Amino acid sequence: MDLSRVMGPFAEPLGSAARAFPFAAAAIALPFAVWHYRRHGHVHPWRAFLGYSFVFYLIAAAFLVILPLPDLPPDSAKSDWNASYASVRKPQLNPLGFVEYIRSVPPGMLRTLAIFQAAFNVLLLMPFAFFLVYLFRIPVFLAGLSGFLLSFLFELCQLTGLFWIYPGPYRLFDLGDLILNTAGAFIGAFVTVLFVRFRILPDLYRLKRPDTPWIGVFRRGTSLVFDGIAVLAGSLSVSLAGDLVRPGLLPFDLCVGAGIAFWLVILPSIDGGRSLGKRLTFCALLRRNGRKAGFLRLFVRQAAGWTLPILAPFLGRVDGLPSITVPLVLTAWLALAAVNAAGSVLGKEHESWIDRKLGTRIRNTWKADGKLKARRSRKY
Repeated sequence: MDLSRVMGPFAEPLGSAARAFPFAAAAIALPFAVWHYRRHGHVHPWRAFLGYSFVFYLIAAAFLVILPLPDLPPDSAKSDWNASYASVRKPQLNPLGFVEYIRSVPPGMLRTLAIFQAAFNVLLLMPFAFFLVYLFRIPVFLAGLSGFLLSFLFELCQLTGLFWIYPGPYRLFDLGDLILNTAGAFIGAFVTVLFVRFRILPDLYRLKRPDTPWIGVFRRGTSLVFDGIAVLAGSLSVSLAGDLVRPGLLPFDLCVGAGIAFWLVILPSIDGGRSLGKRLTFCALLRRNGRKAGFLRLFVRQAAGWTLPILAPFLGRVDGLPSITVPLVLTAWLALAAVNAAGSVLGKEHESWIDRKLGTRIRNTWKADGKLKARRSRKY
C-alpha cells in the first residue's frame, strides 16, 4: 500500500493545525488556568494535558474538514468555478452511498482509499465524544447527539462553500458521512464510559486534590497579570491624556494614581491581601503561623510591590526630572520583581523576598463546593 497516497490529504491540515495550536494555547492559557484554580484548586497535569489536547483536536478536525482551501475566484469567474466543482454541487443524499461507492470501484488502491475514507469518517468524531464524556461528564446520548450536530455543521460548511465565502461548494455534502460521523461519536462515548468504569482511565473528579497550601510560580504569575492590568490601564490613560489633550493635567493624574493605588494597595490590605488576581485564583496572604496578616503588614507588602510601577508614568510628566528617571525606576522595580520571583522558586516555603522579610505567606484558600462534590458523585 502506498502510504504517502493514503496519508497525503491529511498532511496539510494536520501541519496547519500544529502551527496554529501554539497561538491558540497562548490565547487561552490565562482563562484556562483561572478556571482550573477556581474549579479544582490547582492545575493538575493530567487535566491540563487533556484540556490542551481537546483544543488541538478541535483545530485539527476543523482543518481536516475545510482544508485545503481553493483560491477565491473573481466574480467574473463564477461560471468557471461551477464547471470545476460540478461533481460536488449536488448533495449526496443516499445514506448508503459510501457502500455503493466502495463496491463500485475496482479492487486495489482505489477501493483501499474508499474504505479508508469511510473508516476515517467514523474515527473523526470519536475523540470529540471522548472529551465530552471524560472531561465534562456529558451523558452518552447527549455526547452522540453533539457529535451529530458538529458533523452537520461540517457538512453544512461544505455545502455552502465555507458559509458562502466561496461562490459554491468545493467539497461534497454527503449524508453517509453524517451517519458515519455520528456513529463514531456514539462509539467513542460508549468506549470512554467503559474505560473509566474498568479504571483504564482515572476518574478526573477523584484525582488528587491540592494537599499543600503554598502557591506555585505559574499561579502567582497568573494573579500578577490580572493585577498588572490596572497599572497598565492607568499608565495608558495618563499617557493618552497628556498626548491627546494637553500636558500638565495634574488633577487628572492624581485621580488616576489614587485609583490605581486604592485598587492595588489599599483594597488588598483591607481584604486579607486579596487583590483581583488573588481573588480569581483563590489566594490570600497569611502570617507564617497561619493567622491572618494585619492591615499594616499587608499595606507595607503591597506598597513595596506596586509603588514603583504606579509612580513611573507620572514621573515622566514632571518637568525638570532627567529623562532617565523613568527607565531607572522601572529597572529597579524589575530587579525587585526578579528577586521576589527567585525567592518564590527557590525558597523553602516558596516565599518571595518581601514575604520572608514581613513574615507573610501566600496560601491556597480553595475549598471544594457542593457543585464539585455533586459532580464527583455523578457516575459516567
